[in-house]
Amino acid sequence: MKWLLLLTITFGLTACVQSPTQTTTTVDNRPRVAFDEQLPGEAVDYTVIVDGVSYGPMSQFLVDEATLRLVEGTHLIEVEGATGIVFSTTVFLGASSTRVIKVVSYE
Repeated sequence: MKWLLLLTITFGLTACVQSPTQTTTTVDNRPRVAFDEQLPGEAVDYTVIVDGVSYGPMSQFLVDEATLRLVEGTHLIEVEGATGIVFSTTVFLGASSTRVIKVVSYE
C-alpha cells in the first residue's frame, strides 16, 4: 500500500512539471513604402522599379493595402507605364519608417 501511495505521489508530482520553453522573435524594422496612385487607368497597369529592380505591379503596394519593404538608405523609385517612366523620385528611408509616395503623372 505504501508503494502504491509513493508511486501515485511521484507520478502526480512529475505530471505537474513543465519543461522549460523559449520563444525567439525577429523584428523586421526595415523601412516601408506605399503608393497613393493618382494616375489614369488601373494601378495594375503600372510597374514599380526601385534602384533599377522591378518589384511588380503598383497595385500590390497601394496605401492601406500593403507596403514594399526596402533596406535603409537612398533609393531611386520609378513607376513605369505603357509609355515608359511616368513618375520618378529619390527618397531617403530610415529604419522603421513608412513613406507614402503620391504618384502623379508628369503630363
